[in-house]
Amino acid sequence: MLNHSPHDQHRELLVITDWLTALLGCVHYDLGEREEAETARRASSRPGPHR
Repeated sequence: MLNHSPHDQHRELLVITDWLTALLGCVHYDLGEREEAETARRASSRPGPHR
């Protein structure tokens, strides 16, 4: 992130946040917390593996 433009840094931050949200949803699902997992899934902008 050091030599990227502010726009590139913002985009990278959004991508990282998206992956962390998806990971959080997986953790909730594995713990049996289905409602929380669904909330994380909806918050993620990656609806599927093809995006």
